[in-house]
Amino acid sequence: MLTDDPGTPGSGHWELNFSTIAQREAGSTELEIPYLDLNYGVGDTGQVTLQVFWEYERPPSGPTENGLGASVLGYKWRFFDQGDKGWQVATFPQCTFLIPGSNSGRRGLASPDPGLLLPIEVGRDFGPFSANLEVGRILGPQGRADQIGVGGGWLAGMVLGRTVAPGVEIDAEVHTQTSSDPRQAEWTFNAGTRIDTSRNTTILFSVGRDLRNTLSPRVSFLSYMGFQVRI
Repeated sequence: MLTDDPGTPGSGHWELNFSTIAQREAGSTELEIPYLDLNYGVGDTGQVTLQVFWEYERPPSGPTENGLGASVLGYKWRFFDQGDKGWQVATFPQCTFLIPGSNSGRRGLASPDPGLLLPIEVGRDFGPFSANLEVGRILGPQGRADQIGVGGGWLAGMVLGRTVAPGVEIDAEVHTQTSSDPRQAEWTFNAGTRIDTSRNTTILFSVGRDLRNTLSPRVSFLSYMGFQVRI
């Protein structure tokens, strides 16, 4: 899901996500494979995150470009925690940057300028379902370069989840992202599932599309397929 949650792996533990993200818009196709999302627990309420991916972009005409996308480095801190059945609130500052030596900025695969995301995540288990809410400020070209221009914008999202069988959860999400002008916004709907394959591994899958987009070309198809390992 595009919306994050206040959860962390736990002190000294890793949460490793290996995934593929595909997106189609206005005749072009983008593929991020592999997408590595590496999280390490710092204490019971902290998490260091590094995200690195290789991007393939096929425009409506011309050859396919590929190269390193903009990497993400962040630190999540859950500063309010009432336990598994209570309210949890975290902040998750993240910066985007190009790895030194990458020419992806010059080739249009990622913004050459660093960006900063400052979100707050709120989560609660209500019994029959769980809910996560995220609201954040974007400073600089956080995210895809065609979405966020100079001056940044805002993002917000909500995910509702329900366990339908032991180890199986289904989720639905509405997410929005704006430029510095809130009238320019992308609204996205996603539906997905989490399936535990063992105590320490989970399969993740979601599909979605834009409901409305006045910010950038409308995304007609968005998918995520991943495998999570917790150690």
